[in-house]
Amino acid sequence: MSWDGKTRGNLFGHQIFVIALKSLGLSFAYFILIFVALYFFLFVGKSRNSVFYFFHKRLGYSFLSAYWATYINFFKFGQNLIDKFAIMSGGKSKYSTTHQGGQYLEEMTKSGTGGILMSGHVGNFEVGAQLLGQLMGKINVIMQDEDHEKIKKYVEAKSEKKAFNIIAIKEDLSHVINIKNALTKNEFICVHGDRFIEGAETIELDFLGKKAKFPKGPFVIATRFGAPVTFNFVIKTGKQSYQFSATAPKLYSRKLDECMKDYVAKLEEVVRAHPHQWFNHYNFWG
Repeated sequence: MSWDGKTRGNLFGHQIFVIALKSLGLSFAYFILIFVALYFFLFVGKSRNSVFYFFHKRLGYSFLSAYWATYINFFKFGQNLIDKFAIMSGGKSKYSTTHQGGQYLEEMTKSGTGGILMSGHVGNFEVGAQLLGQLMGKINVIMQDEDHEKIKKYVEAKSEKKAFNIIAIKEDLSHVINIKNALTKNEFICVHGDRFIEGAETIELDFLGKKAKFPKGPFVIATRFGAPVTFNFVIKTGKQSYQFSATAPKLYSRKLDECMKDYVAKLEEVVRAHPHQWFNHYNFWG
């Protein structure tokens, strides 16, 4: 089973969080989230069952522990959304971030070739992009632009300008030209390698003890343009704190298999360390 290309949630739910955040603050928004996460845990069966399988079968949690971990995963997903709204609505100064490998971004910026930031749906890279602007130049995030338009327009109306640009994947392949142009300008390209939609070309690799499908497209991007690649993740470590990590940059020109294997090994390491913050809420192993 593949991801359906849409972010879970509806416009009313996003409105609740934004209103609570702006009117009553972060703590109250987190309080409301307790009940919102419980609703999704009880009534969104496909997502719940997929996350439960991840904890129970792939990580070996007991039956009850896996269900509790599933609820915590939903709760932390909501926290990441609320934090994103808070930061994009002018609350950036209230958040802090620590760096592991931040110097690598500075090195890539000075290289003059731009760089590829390979990430995944662990933690919240959008929050990282807002908080880490001082370490790098312009960031371009590659996205499947399939989210509900009403939600996107509402969130954008309530938020300040994003600290990154979005390059949407298009059927006419115009995104390839936009990626090349961005790298030519010494900008960064951020792409996620752990999610695909129906019809996308995939490659199977071992992940947490079982074969799983990974999208080929992001790794074609990472290996085609001759730019250094770093694997990076942004993990929530406290109420208003995040930790950014990055690996030493490496050139993978035309070495797609090597790039995918290195990425999957790093992703597994990060997911094992922070399982409650891996937000792939679909049947990843099919």
